[in-house]
Amino acid sequence: MEKRKLLTVLSDGEEFFYKCTDFYEPYCERAIRWDDQDLAIKWPIEDPILSEKDANCPLLKDVELPA
Repeated sequence: MEKRKLLTVLSDGEEFFYKCTDFYEPYCERAIRWDDQDLAIKWPIEDPILSEKDANCPLLKDVELPA
């Protein structure tokens, strides 16, 4: 099965910018759970297929920020 990264937006007026200013640095990478209840996002999907990495993302309140 081919894996793809998908982006879901919830309105017609969204803009998404992705900019890389340097080489990839794993220690700077951060992610949060897609279904974090504190964010209260009403996603149009209930049971997405997630990578193991994405399925194990922390909640926003638990994210460790780089020093």
